Amino acid sequence: MSEEQRPPADPLSEDSTPLDHIVDDSEQRAECREWIHREFSEGRGADDILAELIGNGWPTEDAETMVEEGRRATRHLRGVVTRDEVARAAESRYRTSMNIAPKMATFGLLWVGIHFLANLPSTLRALRRRPPRDPDERRD
Repeated sequence: MSEEQRPPADPLSEDSTPLDHIVDDSEQRAECREWIHREFSEGRGADDILAELIGNGWPTEDAETMVEEGRRATRHLRGVVTRDEVARAAESRYRTSMNIAPKMATFGLLWVGIHFLANLPSTLRALRRRPPRDPDERRD
């Protein structure tokens, strides 16, 4: 494995003194996060990445946190759809439909009214031409 493919080593190794732990390791963490992102993008699993980070001296808790952040950040690249995304899309469709409902009701009532008025003359004509129910009610 080339040096470029290996994750950066932890600057806080176990053989240092407590005062040596006061360092700015943000650059190493940024490099490691980029490496984790790249590895997830290439299809490696979280367990493999975590094992390699721990093997290179990163504390287990820090390594787990960075791997979890990387896993969440690359969901879209791996085709993962979360429950939150599905719920957010459903909520958006629901809110959109509720915005349209008053318009549908208004124009629906208008449409029903227009059809009622358009069919009213033919309905009245049909009622006038209706044959009598009783033979005694016949009009001449």
